[in-house]
Amino acid sequence: MSSGNRRGEGEGHEGAPDPLRRQELQQVGQELKAFVTKEDLQSVKQDLQQVRQEQKAFVTKEDLQPVTQDLLWIRQEVENRYVLLARELESLRSDVARDLEALRLSMTVRLGSMLFVGLGLLFAALKLT
Repeated sequence: MSSGNRRGEGEGHEGAPDPLRRQELQQVGQELKAFVTKEDLQSVKQDLQQVRQEQKAFVTKEDLQPVTQDLLWIRQEVENRYVLLARELESLRSDVARDLEALRLSMTVRLGSMLFVGLGLLFAALKLT
C-alpha cells in the first residue's frame, strides 16, 4: 500500500516537469535552432553524397583486382629469389669451407717442408764445423 502511494507521488513530481524547467528546455531548443537549420543539414547531406560519389569515381574494387594480382605475383617472385639466394649462399659457404681446408693442408705441408729443410741445413752446418 505504501509503495502505491510512493509511486503516485513520484509520477506527479517527475512525470511533468516544473514550469521553470520547461522554460529552460524551450530556451535551449531555441538556441539549438539558431545554430543548425534544416537547410544546413540538407546542405551537409548533399555534400556527403557528392563526396561519396567522387570517392567511387577514384577507385573501384575492379580497379584493385589487377593490382592485387600484380602484388601477389611480385610477392611470389621475391620469395623465389630469396630461396635461390639462400641456396647460392649455402653453396658459397661450402666452397669457402672447402677452400679453407685445402689452404690449411697446403700450409701444413709447406711449413713442414721448410722445417725439414731448415733442420737439414742446420745439421749440415754443424757437420762442417
